[in-house]
Amino acid sequence: MRQMKPFVTFLFATLAIVGFLCWYSQFNYDLDNFYHLGHARLYWEKGPSFRPFPWATYSVISQHNSDMWWGFHLLLTPLWIVKDPIWVIGLAPVFLLTLHALIARWALVRLKIPQWYALAILFGSVAFLTRMETVRPQALSSVLLLLIFSGLVTNGPWIAVLGSAVLGFIHPTLSYMVILIGLCTALTRRMLDKEWNAWIEVSCVIVALTVAVLRPGIPDGLALLKVQLIDLMVAKKAGEIHNFGAELAPMGSSYFVRSMLGPTLVFTAALFFALRETLDKKYHALAASTLISLGAIGISMLITRRGVDQYVPFVITSALLLIRQTGGLNFLAGLVFTGNSICSVGGFIWQHHLRPHKLNATDFRGADEWLINNTKKGEIVGQGVWSDFGPLFFWNRHNRFFGGMDPIFQYTFSREKYWAMSLGAPLRIPGQTGTRNPKEMQEESPVSEVYPKLFNTRWLVLHRYTNRALQDALKEDPKAKVRYEDEYAIVFEFLP
Repeated sequence: MRQMKPFVTFLFATLAIVGFLCWYSQFNYDLDNFYHLGHARLYWEKGPSFRPFPWATYSVISQHNSDMWWGFHLLLTPLWIVKDPIWVIGLAPVFLLTLHALIARWALVRLKIPQWYALAILFGSVAFLTRMETVRPQALSSVLLLLIFSGLVTNGPWIAVLGSAVLGFIHPTLSYMVILIGLCTALTRRMLDKEWNAWIEVSCVIVALTVAVLRPGIPDGLALLKVQLIDLMVAKKAGEIHNFGAELAPMGSSYFVRSMLGPTLVFTAALFFALRETLDKKYHALAASTLISLGAIGISMLITRRGVDQYVPFVITSALLLIRQTGGLNFLAGLVFTGNSICSVGGFIWQHHLRPHKLNATDFRGADEWLINNTKKGEIVGQGVWSDFGPLFFWNRHNRFFGGMDPIFQYTFSREKYWAMSLGAPLRIPGQTGTRNPKEMQEESPVSEVYPKLFNTRWLVLHRYTNRALQDALKEDPKAKVRYEDEYAIVFEFLP
């Protein structure tokens, strides 16, 4: 019973902290969160083998009976036992952040680091905390990799293999990171301990990739993965689009400050402490963790800024291991980590304080309920921004929409339709649209004419806080009539 007390204390403290942060940030700020929760609801109601997804009408998503995040959505499915969507929206990030902290705690305790430093990982930087607070698989995969690492360096093969299996299940596209972790731990073991034994690392890679592949709808899933990665790179290289997949772009200087500066300074402080002490001879874990951190920052700078998801946990762990092996995690060291955590949480709260609009969890609920009651089942409804698909789908499966998730899915489906859907594209005239890149010289037609002909829809729903110029233009269009509006959303009908 005495051994359970520290765990229970940590659990309740974590629930209190993350509960406050999620409440303050109004449950969800990333609109993709609603898609993940909505898809989980499908599995709750129709079973995990349900495959069709017709709601993203003009997207390759609707052409393939596969769900790229199937395992993650199954993990979220039990939340729908609550039934009230508002409660689900609020509970989901708390659930994921708490799991994140518990997995990080497990990994650190195995490395003989006090459990409370698991929160130093969660609060590693403003950008990292912001990404972890979303309802996305990264909230768990970031620390699952740390758990795999701890199993590899502490003689816990079953933990490393189990972590690899769970990673492959909930976030298959990140399974390649197991290769980096396995390579770093095997190489450092060879260099420092003169042992060449990588069978556990190889097992982890095989398990992660096998679980990632052995899922329903694999051929379709691979086709979607090709669109998300390869087709995206080809489209960007062609030069017609530049703003797709911003999260997949290399990291810039401003993002470095928000995501990596804090933990980098923490590691620098740990190095300063180490200059006054003598390292323990057994520093395989430290060397491997530092090498993984360097690999993650290299990925961030050269390939995708999502490398922050791996950099923060491993560079904080490297700093913890370094201090632990050079005199212990004393009061001064605790101040360094606490100071970084306070700065990160403060920055997180401040960025949400600066948001001009905070009630996005239910913004489209009124418009969706009106559409459900006033349109035919399956009728297509246009949306002003591709990212609005998530909340529209979350509240309304009665209608179908243009598409959502990454815009490359809409662009690959039809370039002409994608550009016609891009009502807020630069140089686009409010209230008008066309089937080509608006930067090219062309004649554009009123949205009220193009949408019924090209998209077979007479409805358009817009967020009141975006596309204001478009709203004003449509209100002046005799063929576009406002049929519903509230504080957050407005629905237009296009007349013959």
